[in-house]
Amino acid sequence: MSDKYAAITAHEARYPIQLMCGALAVSTSGYYASVQRATAAPTVREVAQARRRVVLARPRECQSSLTIGISPSPPRCRSIG
Repeated sequence: MSDKYAAITAHEARYPIQLMCGALAVSTSGYYASVQRATAAPTVREVAQARRRVVLARPRECQSSLTIGISPSPPRCRSIG
């Protein structure tokens, strides 16, 4: 969410949204669309990307190997998942 939209959200109880959008030179439809995006459930693609980031963030010895008959993962890797 942009800084302008965040400011509108922070003050929406005190000032009318349409007035703040006009003062900050943003459209009300753009503001409402950003609020809806911020509260929407993650897409399948976003979930897959997040999972890839978790795998890549794990230490190399904790990442799975494609070879057959590998030894069990080290104890410190089991808690990582």
